[in-house]
Amino acid sequence: MVNVAALTVIKDEAPYITDWINHCFFMGFSEVYIAINRSCDDTKKVVKALSVNNKNIKVFDTTWLDMFPNKDGINMYLQYYSFCFLLNEASYNEKITHFFPLDADEFWFSYNFGETINEYLSSKGSFDILSVPWAAQSGDDKPFELPFKNINITVKENVKSILSRSAVENIGKYLLHIPEINKSNVIHLDANGEVAQRIDDKTQRIKINTSSQSSLILHRMLRSEQEYLALLTRQRPSSTLPIKDNRWGFHKGYQQIIELDSIKIKSYFDYLEKHRKPVEAYIELAKSEALNNAQKILKADKKIIVEHISKYIQVLKGTALLPEVIHIYSYECTSYSALRDTAISLEKINLELSLKLMKAAEVLRPEGQTIKRKIAQYLKELNK
Repeated sequence: MVNVAALTVIKDEAPYITDWINHCFFMGFSEVYIAINRSCDDTKKVVKALSVNNKNIKVFDTTWLDMFPNKDGINMYLQYYSFCFLLNEASYNEKITHFFPLDADEFWFSYNFGETINEYLSSKGSFDILSVPWAAQSGDDKPFELPFKNINITVKENVKSILSRSAVENIGKYLLHIPEINKSNVIHLDANGEVAQRIDDKTQRIKINTSSQSSLILHRMLRSEQEYLALLTRQRPSSTLPIKDNRWGFHKGYQQIIELDSIKIKSYFDYLEKHRKPVEAYIELAKSEALNNAQKILKADKKIIVEHISKYIQVLKGTALLPEVIHIYSYECTSYSALRDTAISLEKINLELSLKLMKAAEVLRPEGQTIKRKIAQYLKELNK
């Protein structure tokens, strides 16, 4: 009999973790293992309140891994080690046949939405690794939508992998997307149950048919613009930069639609709403606190903004905070060449901001010919 455990490592997920946990149980996962670290909100209270009445929720705190810091005072492998810890803990339960490490913004589903994870895997036969691709979701129209309210996606070659017990017992190196297994003749399948083909030997992605996948992972890395900005302030476990620098801006451009049965999706929404009730007060407070976090981006040390302006542009594309950060940069940066080059990098993103920075560069180097030529170009293109 197939029994699947979902594993996640979380920080400051109080507004969201309830839906993720209940999504897993709706989809047939038998147990949920959660490692909490570095949290500053009520994540622990929410998860512990849920676990009191559900013994299939196993909760651990792995902040202790920061007792092994690098020169910056953090354990940059905290997420990897936390997942390894959870895999080890879950493996003690001999009833579990498969293990699925996921982030809390990743929601596995079968295109037959009523099919459980157990039913899905039972149809795939024996394997060591089964890799499921991301269905990256467009930005939501309003904050705190339920999963699958927004069904605009694009399917990507990035994956997360379900591991058999044999694979877990033979992990050579844990990687977040496709772990390395010390075993001859490793059986690695894609979501359709066919032999997986990597993009190349080093990648953590596999080749997929984007229009034909029997299961996907809804990746809610954007949510609404307000939430996206708040989520940026959480940092990455491996970085001291005050923003998550592995995001690529906010947008609503994905056009592919997840076609879901209306009766099944209503049953799903009703299930999530019902199981929010025991921790509703925590969730509402956490929502308010989360949205307030967005303003922390502008309160960062101005030297950090200047030094890492390319990263700030990368993550703030499409948001209302990009002009405000550029305003700070235009006053704080003392290098005409940096201002000029940053202005040029912004040309395809926001020409008004390019003009602003190029004029700031002109103040520092009024004789600069490239600067003068670019200002004239921008004014013409903007019809000024």
